[in-house]
Amino acid sequence: MIYLLDANVLMTAHDNYYPLDTVPQFWDWLIATGREGHKKYHTKYMVKSPPALMNWALGQNKNMSARLSNWLRA
Repeated sequence: MIYLLDANVLMTAHDNYYPLDTVPQFWDWLIATGREGHKKYHTKYMVKSPPALMNWALGQNKNMSARLSNWLRA
């Protein structure tokens, strides 16, 4: 099963529960499960997110938009 995570999921997690610098294990888990193909991330609307979160999303998912588009078309 694949889960599609909206940008709001990432922003809420960062702002309220799992800041990048406090709970890196959560973000490592997201990366690992994303690489296994269980999660897809949509970050188009993350422009208002904290800079650290935006850098994380862009750094971990350089080809995310293309992969997401291909997955949605499938």
